[in-house]
Amino acid sequence: MVLPIFRKREWLEPPLDDWKVVGFGSTKGGAGRTTMTIETASLTAFIKGARVATIDWDVVNPRLTQRLFKSLPMRGQTLVRTITAKDFKKALKNVSLHSVAISQTAKIDVMPALSYEDIDQGVVDEYFALMYEKPEEYVKRSRELILTLKRTYEWIMNDYPAITWVALGHLSLSINHVRATAGNLVIVVDPSPWSAELLNSKLILPKLEGMYIGALVVNMVRPAPEAYRWARSVFEPICRKIGAANLAVIPFDVPLYEAGIGEIKNLLSVSVSPLKHKSRSARFLYSLVSRFTSNEREPRCFYIGP
Repeated sequence: MVLPIFRKREWLEPPLDDWKVVGFGSTKGGAGRTTMTIETASLTAFIKGARVATIDWDVVNPRLTQRLFKSLPMRGQTLVRTITAKDFKKALKNVSLHSVAISQTAKIDVMPALSYEDIDQGVVDEYFALMYEKPEEYVKRSRELILTLKRTYEWIMNDYPAITWVALGHLSLSINHVRATAGNLVIVVDPSPWSAELLNSKLILPKLEGMYIGALVVNMVRPAPEAYRWARSVFEPICRKIGAANLAVIPFDVPLYEAGIGEIKNLLSVSVSPLKHKSRSARFLYSLVSRFTSNEREPRCFYIGP
């Protein structure tokens, strides 16, 4: 059996035309994509006082949901339940998100990927059936969800699955989904040569055509001083090739990685907490979000990092 996504070879969605609808994509798991989603959303709400919605699209590994809710919710409105609703227009009219406080003065609203009730009642199975058997309908519904939420929220932050980029040419369901639901793309990578090679390949570059790339973020874990120079020298040419507005080489330090676990398990965002003064990462995140929220696009590949 040939899945429908492999039948239509010319399918490439037009990109969403709204730079305040941000998508966070990565070439692999563990690159820091969910952390960047949470920190960017939190800082945007904190600095701008804006209404910010976050959506967890990663139904297989819902890290954003688990971070912000400490677990999967037992029940309630979720992404999978909304997208698969038999009366989809009614579901959109009744859509509501869960508020999560990230400081004493700021909050973000969250659409969790799924709940335990969704698993028990087979809603998750229905979601994947829609995605793979009717991919164009799935992408259409996803775009309509974004447009509906945009009537209420100034900013929307999408946390996509890591498979966003590991896809097969224009046959990719995931890239069409990203193009339909994000008008501002943040690509988060680790500093490995493979990540640089993949971003520079024909597998990736044609898929970015017409998309606004707000930032290329290189996640540095315990780097030696010379590693920053190496990362900048490798990823700056790629940044220019994809036309990203910002190149952020960020040292993902201990507070940033341990937020939500261990001794700081109750901390959602380092950047808007008292720990921000102990985190080098927070300083660079503030610089990135400041440019990001001001829509500063020139000069291209503006460097943020050590």
